[in-house]
Amino acid sequence: DKDYGIDVCYSSDYRIFLDNSENGVPAGYTHAHGSDFIFSAVEFSAAPEYKIIDWDDFGFGVKVELRDASGGGTIVTDLVAGMPFVTANYRDGLTPKLSTVHQILTVDGENIVLDTPSSFTGTKFIITNNKGQKWVIYSTEEITFNADLSSLEASSGFQDITLRIALLPDGTSDTLYDPFWSCIVTGGSLEIFNDSSYGIRWTTQGDCSGGLLHLGLPHHDEVLSKADLTDVGLNLLSATRGTMKGWATPGNQDAMWTMDEIREDIPVQGFYPPRAPVQSLIESYDVLGVLQDEINAEFQIDTIGYYAAGKQAQKYATMCLLAANTYVNTDVELLDLCIEKLEAAFDKFLKNEFDFPLVYDNVYRGVVTSEGFERNNVNADFGATTYNDHHFHYGYWIFAGAALKELDPTWERMPELNKIITTLIRDTANSYIDNDAGFPLFRHFDWYSGHSSSHGLIPFFDGKDQESTGEAMNFLYSLMLWGQASGESDLEILGRLMMKVEKRSLGMYLLMEDSNMVHPEIVPNKVVGLFLENKVSYTTWFGDEREYIHGIQMIPISPILEFLRTETFVREEYEAIIQNLDIISDPDNHRGDPWQSLLFADSAVISKEVSMFQLSQSTMDDGLSQAWALYFAATRP
Repeated sequence: DKDYGIDVCYSSDYRIFLDNSENGVPAGYTHAHGSDFIFSAVEFSAAPEYKIIDWDDFGFGVKVELRDASGGGTIVTDLVAGMPFVTANYRDGLTPKLSTVHQILTVDGENIVLDTPSSFTGTKFIITNNKGQKWVIYSTEEITFNADLSSLEASSGFQDITLRIALLPDGTSDTLYDPFWSCIVTGGSLEIFNDSSYGIRWTTQGDCSGGLLHLGLPHHDEVLSKADLTDVGLNLLSATRGTMKGWATPGNQDAMWTMDEIREDIPVQGFYPPRAPVQSLIESYDVLGVLQDEINAEFQIDTIGYYAAGKQAQKYATMCLLAANTYVNTDVELLDLCIEKLEAAFDKFLKNEFDFPLVYDNVYRGVVTSEGFERNNVNADFGATTYNDHHFHYGYWIFAGAALKELDPTWERMPELNKIITTLIRDTANSYIDNDAGFPLFRHFDWYSGHSSSHGLIPFFDGKDQESTGEAMNFLYSLMLWGQASGESDLEILGRLMMKVEKRSLGMYLLMEDSNMVHPEIVPNKVVGLFLENKVSYTTWFGDEREYIHGIQMIPISPILEFLRTETFVREEYEAIIQNLDIISDPDNHRGDPWQSLLFADSAVISKEVSMFQLSQSTMDDGLSQAWALYFAATRP
């Protein structure tokens, strides 16, 4: 029987920890929902029509309209990432009503008593409730509220009035928001300066003489240029990304945030690890012989799903890269054979002749597999028809395409390769640089949250998720490589910047070193597992085994992993979790399990020799060449 309207909830007050994992700590946490306040209207006796009427191109904000079912007035709100206020603009005679599931204890210090009418007039109101919360409400016009234990109801309707509400955390002054309440954020735009610096220009309306107050996440705190910003002492907990801090921009100026990312260059500059392999290990484990066997075997590309096929394409590409690597091979004929077979394996992909061809979707403006349409199944190919995991799937193809471009730049079918790879990039990483209306900007990447999400169109209670950090980074790495191979400097710069932003965020929110302060209660798990907007859960979509939970973060084995997964993290994870898994501690009894190959490749930081021995005996992941795994292990620091 709740009122209809805009539901305001401070999620962290409803946090519930999950049962303990095998590591002896909670497997994560989630949040129940409580309607701390609802912006409603007396006239909303039936559900109003909810409609998104505007949004900004970078996903920072959307504008939502709630229209009275009888055709009367509307409430309009802007929902913007990081906003400390929730705002409701009442129009066309609607009578504001703010209701709550809690008991209102006081308004402006006066006790609210059952069956005792109370009214309050003004433009600012302080509310406390039996949840232990304190809220402040601001109004652009003088308003009279009639208060009872569960609601504040205006005494009349308004043609145009804006109400704003914000939470006052314990220990903060009731006047904290006063200088900033009249400056309303409505969205934002992205500005990219170079491969280490970017900015968010917040759009505002109202009186901004006191500046814009906006909340930053922990990864912002490390890189935000603070010379012109003021820390106002506001700290609020986000749902799953730790403590948010309030920053105020200067008054009567552009509300601009500038982030200066990692200045040192990414250690991986191309297709290979940044160090030469230990040559004695390359020879001891006969990496060349392993490579020859793999290249002489059949190159099989699955023509049903683009994910499995993409993994195979990247695997074969790494084999050709090794054939071109003089630390392993000097036989030009072996390289030529590998390139010939890789190009042949690309044939149906270039012709778009897979069992379920790629098609252009005019509604959401993207390139999707037709399998979901043909099978009437939104989960086909891991949900790719409804935009799940596009950056994972297409990242493999972009890597393989970049390798082909590097190894055989004069290939007669290069125009076809350019066309399809460029299309996949437009689908997944279309940027303002291209001014490309055929695809949305940065489909999977959230520039405010600082990382990508894998979830597509299908609504999910806990919001969008990220679960495979390695594949997310592989996609961005592939953008850089394609930019390098194609001479597209803008794309290379974009790939480098996005890698730096994503590495920082994933290292805070999904991969937990012992010093992590975002999820202190679950740090011993070392990885979050499934990371969603409302929940973190030490599991995967396909099982709870710990080798799955940790191994999926290592896919695919590529040089960029050492940028994402610091040596400190890998050592901590190995000592806390990996070495205790049966698949590692008792390897001979798990030789048929391909997860073993990923775990041993990643643990080469601990011991190259042990890792290479085990990799020589293990069953490989379907996207991993054994020769490439051995070479990777031999190059670890």
